Amino acid sequence: MNIATRSITESSLRNSQLLPSERSAQGPSAKDLTLSRAVSDIITQKKQAIMDTLNNTRARYHPIKGTDTILIAGDVFNTGYLVFQAVKAFAPATAGMTGIAIASGVCGIVGGGINIMIALTAFTQGLKALKSGDTFKGRRLLFSAVMLLLVGTVMLLSSVAQLAGMAAVTGFFAANPWLLPTLFFIAGLPVLVEVLRNVSGGADIAAKLNLKEVQKLLEKKDWDAIKKEWKGTVLDIDKTLEEWQKGGATSLGERIDKIQAKMDPKVAVHMFTLFQSVLEQNKADAKHALQELQGRVSFWKGGQRIRLAQRVLFTGAFITSMIALRSPAGAAGLIRGIQNSAMTAASGIPLYLDFQPFIRNTPLIVPKIKVVAQKTLPSMPSNYQPLLAG
Repeated sequence: MNIATRSITESSLRNSQLLPSERSAQGPSAKDLTLSRAVSDIITQKKQAIMDTLNNTRARYHPIKGTDTILIAGDVFNTGYLVFQAVKAFAPATAGMTGIAIASGVCGIVGGGINIMIALTAFTQGLKALKSGDTFKGRRLLFSAVMLLLVGTVMLLSSVAQLAGMAAVTGFFAANPWLLPTLFFIAGLPVLVEVLRNVSGGADIAAKLNLKEVQKLLEKKDWDAIKKEWKGTVLDIDKTLEEWQKGGATSLGERIDKIQAKMDPKVAVHMFTLFQSVLEQNKADAKHALQELQGRVSFWKGGQRIRLAQRVLFTGAFITSMIALRSPAGAAGLIRGIQNSAMTAASGIPLYLDFQPFIRNTPLIVPKIKVVAQKTLPSMPSNYQPLLAG
């Protein structure tokens, strides 16, 4: 049975023979070690769920309907299409060149079609996000799906009209060059809100753990001080223990899924691994887990800054498209060239993000932990003695 969906018996965890809450000076209490066993099981499940998601090559790399294939191809053709739009804006004479017209039209048709497929991918991932409990990301992806459908339709229609010599349709899009940057801007508004929240620290729950101070406390093996540092955070030991005693493994699954929704699944795993090491009072493991967590958090923050740069470029393109509407004919072409250059750069950024599946705008969604209650499971032996701290 898949580890990510296997059963965890909750009744035995609730009924384990637990010692008083005070910590022993010789090492972790049996209560903390029992909780650590449950945390370890949740970590194993989440790791397996991540691997299953990443290794689903058919879903990701199918030549026609693979999510990653569609995203990468879409970004390549979007960038190509916008490059030709910028060239034609800066040098209007090139618009009549057969090679430029055909290349631009092909990129527009293929890119438009792929954007429609990306819309379907965003819709699917949005439903998965809602199912996994990430309401904000789910709604954001569903909105993006609608807007990408419109973007793809505009690109497809304008390019087909250009190649087919449909003067009326071509004239309409030529007279309304603001349409595409406006759609890209509106489509990215929920992403902008999400990224600003992430960059400002609103979603950075790792910051509340005060990891630099925890690093110092680990050197002293001051486990009680670490517990105080984490009071009121997502790794509040007393609160987690209380919820676990009431709700069993389900409460731990909900907690790690909450971290995943706020940041990403790898951050969630590293955070829970650090939590487990502190419960076990294992200094060596805790230091390693802390280093891994700090590295992943830093990587996540870098991804948010890149996403913000993309939104800034799209916003700039939208603003310049509005300025071009009221500019003299001579200046309008230059402004539209700048507009399309900004959009080209913004469309090129995802070519890097596409290879970061949990950080990109249309991320892979790792399923939430599934816990199924059973009637029996081995309990903690009554004569169990805690190991000395590492």
